[in-house]
Amino acid sequence: MGSLALPPYKISEVDLAKSLHESCQYGAAHRYGKASTETGMARLSLDDSDKQVRDWFIAYAKSLGLKTSIDQMGNLFAIRPGRNNDLPPVMMGSHLDTQPTGGRYDGILGVISGLEVLRTLNDHGYETAGPIGVVNWTNEEGARFPKMAVSSGVWADVIPLETAWDLREVLAANPKSMKEELDRIGYCGEQPASYRSNPFAAHFELHIEQGPILEDEGLKIGVVHGVQAFKWFNITVKGRDSHAGTTPLYARKDPVLSASKMLVAANTIAKKHDGLATTGIFTTDPGTVNTMAHTVKFTLDLRHVKDEVLAEMVKECEAEFQRISHDDSEKGCEVDWELLVDSPAVKFNQECISVVEQSAADVCSTLPQNAEGKLWRPMISGAGHDSCYTNRVCPTSMIFTPTRSGISHNPTEYCSPEDCALGASVLLGAVLRYDKLQVQSSGIEPGLDLTPLDGTVSQSIFSPGGGINWDMSFDQHGIDQPFDFFANGELPNLEPLDDPTPSDDYGEIPIATPSKTADLPASPTALFERLSFDQRPDHSTSLIGFSNESDPFSLNHFPYSSSDEVDFYRVAYRRQQHAFSANPPIHFLQSQTGTAIESQKIVDKCMSSLGDRENLEKLVDRETGVALVKLYFRFVFEDLPILSRSVVFEDLNKFVAEASTGLLAGIYALALPFTPWDEKLCLDSAYFKPDVNDLWQVSYTCLQKELHFPRLSTIQIFLLLLNHTPFDVVVVENPFVWSLAASMLAMAQSLGLNVNPTGWKLPAWEVRLRRRLWWAVYVEYTWRAVTHGRSSMISDDDWDVSPLTSADFTLDPAATIPESIRDQSLDYFIRLCSLTNITSGICRQFFSLRAASRPQVLESLLEQARGPRQQLLKWLEDLPESLALRPEPGDSDADDSVKSHRSLYVAYYTTHILVLRALLRPIIDSNTQLNHVQSSVETVLQACRGLIQTVIKFIRGLDARHQSAFWPAYTRNCLAYPGLFCYMLCLQKRQPDMTAYDQNLLATWRKTLRTRMQSWPFLRFAIVKVDAIYWKKLYQDKN
Repeated sequence: MGSLALPPYKISEVDLAKSLHESCQYGAAHRYGKASTETGMARLSLDDSDKQVRDWFIAYAKSLGLKTSIDQMGNLFAIRPGRNNDLPPVMMGSHLDTQPTGGRYDGILGVISGLEVLRTLNDHGYETAGPIGVVNWTNEEGARFPKMAVSSGVWADVIPLETAWDLREVLAANPKSMKEELDRIGYCGEQPASYRSNPFAAHFELHIEQGPILEDEGLKIGVVHGVQAFKWFNITVKGRDSHAGTTPLYARKDPVLSASKMLVAANTIAKKHDGLATTGIFTTDPGTVNTMAHTVKFTLDLRHVKDEVLAEMVKECEAEFQRISHDDSEKGCEVDWELLVDSPAVKFNQECISVVEQSAADVCSTLPQNAEGKLWRPMISGAGHDSCYTNRVCPTSMIFTPTRSGISHNPTEYCSPEDCALGASVLLGAVLRYDKLQVQSSGIEPGLDLTPLDGTVSQSIFSPGGGINWDMSFDQHGIDQPFDFFANGELPNLEPLDDPTPSDDYGEIPIATPSKTADLPASPTALFERLSFDQRPDHSTSLIGFSNESDPFSLNHFPYSSSDEVDFYRVAYRRQQHAFSANPPIHFLQSQTGTAIESQKIVDKCMSSLGDRENLEKLVDRETGVALVKLYFRFVFEDLPILSRSVVFEDLNKFVAEASTGLLAGIYALALPFTPWDEKLCLDSAYFKPDVNDLWQVSYTCLQKELHFPRLSTIQIFLLLLNHTPFDVVVVENPFVWSLAASMLAMAQSLGLNVNPTGWKLPAWEVRLRRRLWWAVYVEYTWRAVTHGRSSMISDDDWDVSPLTSADFTLDPAATIPESIRDQSLDYFIRLCSLTNITSGICRQFFSLRAASRPQVLESLLEQARGPRQQLLKWLEDLPESLALRPEPGDSDADDSVKSHRSLYVAYYTTHILVLRALLRPIIDSNTQLNHVQSSVETVLQACRGLIQTVIKFIRGLDARHQSAFWPAYTRNCLAYPGLFCYMLCLQKRQPDMTAYDQNLLATWRKTLRTRMQSWPFLRFAIVKVDAIYWKKLYQDKN
């Protein structure tokens, strides 16, 4: 992070205690001692005492000179300005509402400490780089309105505003809604309750532990890394009310007895899984002494640190409650479940955790030490907090202080004044560190005593720092050396290549001038046809999206004619100029229909009467089909785990005989290239091999028939078809492929694959398969959206399938599976899913129409890039050993096995390129003034060069073992990204002395592709993209 010089400020123990107890005069209750502070609290959200403390908060904040605001959920914000108030504020937050029998510290400590942090900065006259603030979240406890942390959930766009407003208070004779009570006490603000209009740079929450661990271990601070998963339920048990004296036991339908047994069962299940089960509300109706109740309602709170274990606890409770209600309750009862809260396990932001750890170490270093010399520890929170929601949309972490005897939600809840002040001082240090850190990353505060930006962006991404090994060297042409991305401004020994390649003379070549013929058609009619998209004969048109391999911001530098067109061989680029220069660049690709004639022929044939089972078995007999299925599992399954090994290998011959025809045809087609690895097929294929296009024809025809009555096999066929490489590998994919991907997504949603099936009453293999299929759809669709430059139609609100784990690849014990298939690695696909999730977020952040339409301000883009960059580094750091990119053995004959995991790195490099492309936008725009952030510009450019060098060496390290592997079809497009990214770098004019160097990088990339294209046709699409740049001499942009 660099050296962050911080002032030695501490929070006053006396001032903090005074402010805290002053705020507790509103809603004080449940006296347990003689001192004025020895009371609990009964300050329910939006009651009169809550209005009073809100008034107090606003008055205190204004006395400190803070800017206050209120949003539509009554959340209170108080902001202290900094030097650059265009930055979003670093916020401290918690809540002032309590339980009906609560204490003085839960939530309250976090809000009051935030105010005291700001008062301390005022007292010392300290000016922060950006704004710092404190927030009081409404109804965190959920004690009055039955949804905990509802207002931070609305702010995070997780809970709809109207849903929150309509919540009605519990246990009230005439229950009011949240909206009614917000209006009544005058705290329904006009500011939208959304992070989109009120963003935070980060959110830090100081809180009492609410448990005994810190006190028992003699520690002072807990650094919270995450929060355990929990679910809240309303359980209703219905029986029959009858007389207590006249109804014998055997004739009773007693819901109280059933519910009591259920509580015992829930606790037994929780103990078995090392989890927690709690019931806080238990009501009976009608509730008289001598009448059995007809209805019992109780709450059930289940918790565990792991999502999957919690899901199993819920499943077991559901089954046991059902058994009790039917079989263990005399005449039987009915039980219903209502889910109130579903909070998955939370992992806080590593950068936020790090600044808290550093602050805790500093603060605790001044205290008498224990034997270990460490007074703080990492922790997982057992309770839910507002930070669970803020963590979804901004970097977040929490700080715990000790709680006496671990007691909370109780009037005697207590944290000593000393421990309160220590926690607040850690909060102060963490906030100041993060304030400097975000400016350090944005590079816009040269006056601060910070490590220069080139020590954060470029080093963090591209150097062996932070425990991440970026030495990607491997033995290539007898040279084993790490990349030094900034060594003497030269490429580190990328030349010469063993195979000779004619040099590219790119000096003193004039820019090609479009001919008059291309510039201006001869007649008005021809001009109209050229300007029209639909009426241009023999051409189809598609929009070039912002994340497409051809970046629209760099396409602005093409030599467009006066009709805004530039012709290439069989394709033309068309530019659409906006009336306002602030709009994003819009470009279209017009392709001659002849470029897709072969694919059109296949599609036309597909709709014939072919495609039935008989035709497939004429192409591939069943014995060959069994061998091809085995090859699929051996060479493709790790990348595309869309089949159930347990089902297929339960009876492989039966699977080949009965499986979906379209599914089998797709499996055969993808397995066909690997026939040399089968002892029998290697000979058969030498004389006869089925036409792979005939197989794809069968698969596509069957898909059209299945669409009307879809099954899981329909999704499997979609995925197989999308992984068929084009008929001509140099052809740009037409919109049909994108529509196929979109149709797959729609069908997956129709089948409910976007809903987590964990706990469903399905065979275990089917639950596992449904989860894998959703993630396979998510991966395939997302990468198609990236490479086609389209916005994803997957909304985070519309799916809840948790990340895959090894449990999703479990094999049924009864299945007889070949050892080579049983022992396959699960790591590749699991890591690809997590990387795709990061990539999807980057595309939403930088490549949506709205994002590209905003002013492209480098400082803002750098700030936005910090989070994704950290995610990418963490992803790389967490890669298991099986996926590590390490030097290969010196003897290339030592291991001739196929290496199938290199496509994962292609996807990783593509994601990095997307981030850096966004940062290059203002740099290649000659109209943007960047002199004030020149150091940031230089850092970004160096990072771009370093990445290109890394990719060049990576490609050179791919030999026949890697090229022979299965490569997902979208990686063909990904391999075109580095060349066009390098072209974009050549457009920069901020460092004229590096122009030749950048052009040399492009030439080196071109040579690297040329020397490998013949042996690996998969690269042909990438080389055509670069050749087009040289054909038009575009790398010598003179704009």
